[in-house]
Amino acid sequence: MAARHDTISSNSSAGETTRVLIVGDDEIQGALLSEILATDGIDTALATSGEQAIARHISYRPDVILMDIAMRGMSGFQTAREIRDQNPETFIPIIFISSLDSPESMVSCLESGGVDCLIKPYNPAVLSLKIKTFRELSQLYKTVKQQRDKMAEHASYLESSYAIAEKVFNKVMQSDVLKSEAIKYFLSPIAIFNGDILLAAYRPSGELHVMLGDFTGHGLSAAIGAIPVSDIFYGMTEKGFSISEIIEEINAKLLKTLPRGLFLAASLIEYSHDSGKMMVWNAGLPDVLIFDENGSIQIRVPSKHYPLGVSNTLSLAQSMDVFQLEKGDRLLMFTDGLIEAKNPQSEQYGIERVINVIESNPPGWKINGVHSELVSFVGNKAIEDDITVIEINLDAMTRPIRAKKVQEYPKPVVNAEWKVNYCFGPDILRQVDPLPNIVQTLMDLQKLHKYKQDIFVILKELFVNAIDHGLLKLDSCIKKGANGFSLYMLEREKRLAKLEQGIISIELIHKVHPQGGMLDVYMYDSGDGFDVRAFHNKLGQEVSGYHGRGLLLVKNICDTLEFNEKGNEIHARYIWQA
Repeated sequence: MAARHDTISSNSSAGETTRVLIVGDDEIQGALLSEILATDGIDTALATSGEQAIARHISYRPDVILMDIAMRGMSGFQTAREIRDQNPETFIPIIFISSLDSPESMVSCLESGGVDCLIKPYNPAVLSLKIKTFRELSQLYKTVKQQRDKMAEHASYLESSYAIAEKVFNKVMQSDVLKSEAIKYFLSPIAIFNGDILLAAYRPSGELHVMLGDFTGHGLSAAIGAIPVSDIFYGMTEKGFSISEIIEEINAKLLKTLPRGLFLAASLIEYSHDSGKMMVWNAGLPDVLIFDENGSIQIRVPSKHYPLGVSNTLSLAQSMDVFQLEKGDRLLMFTDGLIEAKNPQSEQYGIERVINVIESNPPGWKINGVHSELVSFVGNKAIEDDITVIEINLDAMTRPIRAKKVQEYPKPVVNAEWKVNYCFGPDILRQVDPLPNIVQTLMDLQKLHKYKQDIFVILKELFVNAIDHGLLKLDSCIKKGANGFSLYMLEREKRLAKLEQGIISIELIHKVHPQGGMLDVYMYDSGDGFDVRAFHNKLGQEVSGYHGRGLLLVKNICDTLEFNEKGNEIHARYIWQA
């Protein structure tokens, strides 16, 4: 008995007493079994019928059940099946005790849910070993089940968290501009979170900003930088900052926040429907393609810069590509997931296939053909990287119309009279565009958010006119021709970099008006001004080309637009309605 005691005492590795339910209508045999097991430190309970066994196993929760097959009333097989049916997710080892030693008897034991069959007369040592073995299996099953349940619970939690995060992520990333009928795009993320980002918004002065980006990697780690990038993009665009200023701010933010090895390849554009001018900055993405209505590629803008978040030096002024677009031109941008997609033979899709689709497909949306060709090319091959493609019908991207839901704007401050003055010298003019901050101050002060677009256009056009023609003495005729805007911008940057003297002052005066309020803008520059007579000659005439439109736009917005003879002092009056 001592040897048997040593064997059983080690079966409770977790420090818990082993519990065995003994089932049989022979009370003497049940008492004998209980006495044998008790000497080995095993706790036992007795059930003298199948019905009693079914009731006792619920409250007693045995580690192992010893079940006599032959019982009056409900047999051991029936009792075992009932216990199994009541515990489909729980493993309760049932060892049958039988006097029949035959293969058929063993089959019946297993079919009824038993794990083993002990033939009378049994060896106590064998019985103890079987109890130990199956008790450990029972404990292992319980552990595995607990781990499985925890994993299922954790998976459910993660799924719920991902669903919430994805909604927040998509809400942050998307904009109403992307819902425009002039834009089509498709995204093919390979994970819940997308390493690609696609952002679009209008400046208050009407220029369209679009940003397509691709973070290194994919999934959550790649998408982690998307929220600060989108915040900067939308926030600065709304305030009126230029695309170059947005790029610099995003780069600084990513350098500060992203871990080593994580960066953002991106293409950004700024497009003015009024002038037809487009500025493109490509850093690490495939060529930006501009093509005419017949599908002929007119411009390919390759990557010329380090991705964002890599270097703290960005030479934006000299690196921004500027183009004069023609009527009917369209734009296509895409991440490298498109051209690096592979077919079952491991061939890459490549940019030449994209160009072939553009040139060979009929007029209309080329992106549909790109998507169709991509699906056919890839076949059943798994996509290895996120893919984002966007096409813009530039003709249809007109100046945004002011929203009709005026209740979404703060209520303007009425009965307010004030005056502010600004004066900027060469050091500021060379490095900073002060207008977004001036307009934002005005919005905070007067709550004229409903009229922000008009006010920004007035200040922007007057300010640009004062710098370009007053201080820098640029001739707008340079803008004529296919490369006119590019040449104009290069010359502007050269002269601005060399500017050593001259000032621009802005005076804003707000007064009460019967309709609501009246904002007077006085713009002065210390330069030679511009040709006022030529401007007046354009009034009422259709302007050919794209230069000379800015002040005409201001004239249409304002109630009053006046110049001194020299052209270096301008007064614009804007009346807003409460």
